[in-house]
Amino acid sequence: MNDNSSCDYINECDTVDHNCTQTCSNTLGSYTCSCRAGYKDNGYGNCTDIDECSMGTSGCQQLCFNTNGSYYCQCNTGYKLMNDNSSCDDINECIEDPGVCPLRSNCINTLGSYQCNCIGGYQMNNAGICIVYIQ
Repeated sequence: MNDNSSCDYINECDTVDHNCTQTCSNTLGSYTCSCRAGYKDNGYGNCTDIDECSMGTSGCQQLCFNTNGSYYCQCNTGYKLMNDNSSCDDINECIEDPGVCPLRSNCINTLGSYQCNCIGGYQMNNAGICIVYIQ
């Protein structure tokens, strides 16, 4: 109380003895604790990371990696992450890298990969080069 016999308002969140580990919200005469997004109360007043990947709530189409308070998605080899940062689309290696196949061959895109087939009269040797086919 001050000299005018009125009560002073105390913001308990401004004191160092509140027990909130992440977010303190002042209420009339008290306070409440909460966890930031990506965390949950462990039942003992501490906030622990939510593993969105193991819970299956991330929305990642292929690969999910948990981080503290969040997660991120990646795609398997041969796929690229779309603008939504969760879905994956096949990379057409034949268009992205026109020289991916050797001379005298055709490139065929497949899901997550590609295939090189030598044109007629040629066969691929062990080094991946199309050489004249000799019967």
